[in-house]
Amino acid sequence: MKMDACIDSLLCLERQMLEALDPAPEDIDGFLTGRADVFAGWSLALCLSREQDLLAARAEGRNLFSEQNAHMLARKEGRRAPAECPAPSMEQLWLVDWLCDALGGGLYGELMTYSVQSLRLYASHVESCRKAAIAVG
Repeated sequence: MKMDACIDSLLCLERQMLEALDPAPEDIDGFLTGRADVFAGWSLALCLSREQDLLAARAEGRNLFSEQNAHMLARKEGRRAPAECPAPSMEQLWLVDWLCDALGGGLYGELMTYSVQSLRLYASHVESCRKAAIAVG
């Protein structure tokens, strides 16, 4: 039951951030349906850590979807950290690079919004999936 409550909280927090974008994405419900499936494949520890990332960002008045887009744009332009985003630590950069190598670069912007703790847990999740030869969510 705790996992279901955590996933509900993650989806609620992400919905709030998506709805705050200008313009807001058209199919938020469809996006969140996919996210629910991804979160369901994660460990409770990873879900709880990501929930803390979202809560901390909200408390600081940050929108992680805006930051995700800023990171993707900066990467296209050959820069690492956009000025409007918190500066990443070396460990965060290393983990994001490792995960992008393991999964492909499409998640770069999102991963740059993860805390080091969440990145560590996600890297462990990726390794477990690779060893079990199952798709990573």
